[in-house]
Amino acid sequence: MKKILIKISLILGLSLSSIAQSAPIKSIEILGLNAISRGTVLSYLPVEAGDDYNKKTSAQIIRALYKTHFFKDIEVSQADQVLKIKLQENPHIKYVELLNYSDKVIEEEAINQVLKSMDLSQGKIFNKRQLDKLISQIEGSYISKGYYGIKITKTIEIDDQNRVGIELDIFEGEVARISSMKISGSEVHDEDDLLDLFEIGEADFFPLNYFTEKDHYSKVALDAGVEAMKSLYINSGYLDFKVNKIATDLSEDKQNISIDIQVNEGSEYKVGGIKFSGDLLNQSIDDLNDLLTITEGEVFKRKKVIESIQAVTDLFADQGYAFAKVDPITKENTETHIIDLDISISLNKKVYINRITIVGNTRTQDEVIRREIGIAEGGLYSNTELDESIKKIKRLGFLSDVQMEVTKLKEFDDKINLHFSVEETKTGASTMG
Repeated sequence: MKKILIKISLILGLSLSSIAQSAPIKSIEILGLNAISRGTVLSYLPVEAGDDYNKKTSAQIIRALYKTHFFKDIEVSQADQVLKIKLQENPHIKYVELLNYSDKVIEEEAINQVLKSMDLSQGKIFNKRQLDKLISQIEGSYISKGYYGIKITKTIEIDDQNRVGIELDIFEGEVARISSMKISGSEVHDEDDLLDLFEIGEADFFPLNYFTEKDHYSKVALDAGVEAMKSLYINSGYLDFKVNKIATDLSEDKQNISIDIQVNEGSEYKVGGIKFSGDLLNQSIDDLNDLLTITEGEVFKRKKVIESIQAVTDLFADQGYAFAKVDPITKENTETHIIDLDISISLNKKVYINRITIVGNTRTQDEVIRREIGIAEGGLYSNTELDESIKKIKRLGFLSDVQMEVTKLKEFDDKINLHFSVEETKTGASTMG
């Protein structure tokens, strides 16, 4: 009996202790606000008037407000059922100015967009980490275009109204020039032909190089040239082509750079068997084969595969299958270097025109344009017919631009809307019908 009484006393004691530590919040008082509104602070609080307050609540409030990056100091207390939050705001940005900056590397509009996206524009809360991130991004952009001597000095000043003025003094330096550029490992294509795929390289003869700036290093241009080289090999049947290494060596003064590209051409692949699978409708295999620009036994060229797939897609699109899926499924034999091709066809439903709208015509009547469209509302979709319709509309002579957009209907998977957007010539006869 005595043990039971002791347990009850302990339980009651714990309950009373919890009640003593928790108290309802009657009102919330926020101190120290300057540029940030009371409503903004309240929207981030994890509690509101009427909720219970305890030590955990205090920690939750501090965490929630620190996450906003609006404040550099936060104090939370509670007395007489009033929750008091004392804040010290981080400074707001008064201005951001770039000194000694030219737009030869990064356009001013692009810089302004980045400043806005990173909340580093006038009126925003100052965040030093965001500023450091911006500086790193700007430096990275310069370096990617060969300006290895880039230096950015930041100056931050806070006025008596807790506003920050930011100055970024940019020393661009000179672009690194390509002293040599080599490609090794190529046998199928001549090295000079491969180097011609790059916009950058060793200097052209003077004075042509003054205008072309061919020897001005740019990582963007280097990467683009590498991709062009990959496409050349893949379209020549060398599907295993790889760039093993791209070595760049920058001189100590950061004024000159040498580039060494090592490639592995691999083996040439040829086309093995070609077959069709899926929804063929009434099309014979011979008719489908006639559409292909790629044939068995020839070098496997990606460009020809793409052309062939498009031709098959267009065939079914002209029969109303606007959303037909034609996929090339390849099976490679790495020993014989033969690729078998399976052209898989999934037609889905036939599609009909629900509505045709025309916008942009102020002087020209809708009917003048509509009669050039070879498909009426309710008609069966035809890709070729719509292509011809656009050509006919352009041939009217008083429209400088014609664009067509196809929109699916959410409620019907077999209907689409056609939206024609036209632009009339600035001068020309008014056409009423």
